Amino acid sequence: MGTEVRVRCAENAASPGGQLLDMGVTEMPEGDVETYPVEGKWRNRIAGNPGFLDEFGSLEEAVLVGRDHARELQVEHIVRNQDD
Repeated sequence: MGTEVRVRCAENAASPGGQLLDMGVTEMPEGDVETYPVEGKWRNRIAGNPGFLDEFGSLEEAVLVGRDHARELQVEHIVRNQDD
């Protein structure tokens, strides 16, 4: 059975003008930020949206950036286990 970690990140709301980080998102997403493994690498994505935000060689790097994305977007950050 896989393990899932959820972290609520509500700090740092959207910046003026509605731009969120440098992700090209102009409105609040409906999905949480997910950090998940793919072929030996770790990716971040917004749940329910196609594609991914970024990719890293280590879980630690992906979690740090995923947490920042979640804070900026005011959503939860979910870290998926390799078994999920």
